[in-house]
Amino acid sequence: MKLQELVTKEYENVEETVSTQQAVIHSSVNELLETFKLWNLAIQNYNADNFDPFSYRSALQRIGKSNIPYKSEDITQFLTTVSQSKSENDIINVGIFVSALINIHHRKKSQKRKEKNTYLLITEDFKQEIDFLCYENNGATIHIEGNVGNYFCNEMKEGNITINGKCGPNAGTYMEGGILTLQEADDNLGANLKGGVIYVKKARERIGGFMRGGTIHISEYYKSLSSLRNFGGKIFFKDKEITYEEKEEGIQ
Repeated sequence: MKLQELVTKEYENVEETVSTQQAVIHSSVNELLETFKLWNLAIQNYNADNFDPFSYRSALQRIGKSNIPYKSEDITQFLTTVSQSKSENDIINVGIFVSALINIHHRKKSQKRKEKNTYLLITEDFKQEIDFLCYENNGATIHIEGNVGNYFCNEMKEGNITINGKCGPNAGTYMEGGILTLQEADDNLGANLKGGVIYVKKARERIGGFMRGGTIHISEYYKSLSSLRNFGGKIFFKDKEITYEEKEEGIQ
């Protein structure tokens, strides 16, 4: 066989392998979309768009039973595809579902390889912010491009999460561990914080309500601290600890 024929044949083999891999990824994403659609409909019939622990537990159960062989990049593609939907009902609860996807995938992979997994989430194209994203994160490293909504990283256990965008109210609520790095946070950052570290450039009002542990580091600006925070934990502004008595507005 001539050299040109060998090169051509090798190229065709590579092309066929890539096409097969793309088909598998496309199939996994489609299966995730269908599973999400059925779960989301059931959840909306059960409790509209109000979150309760049943929603997350049922997502874990449905995803687990589906046995879909998805990868971290499939989660990225899944979220990007959902963001293109024009119906508000199609994206309600997507934050809870993605949280379950990541937590299941990370647990399986970390048990096998004993290593941390990294995930990329792109929320820039969503017309409204996603609530409850990264719920109960159990050790994954996650980077987010775009804004997020209410209760970001609620009840986070461990891991390292960064966001290149703004987050809504109640970020880091009941957080137990890990590192959360934010650009800008709305009201009630770190409420009921139990552990872990939150780094934020700019934060608004009532920071650290009912904190019991952990630390919050503010580097540029804050509006006000919560008056209900004399329970534990520490808050720093420009590397200086703010005592309970210091409730004045942060200086930009």
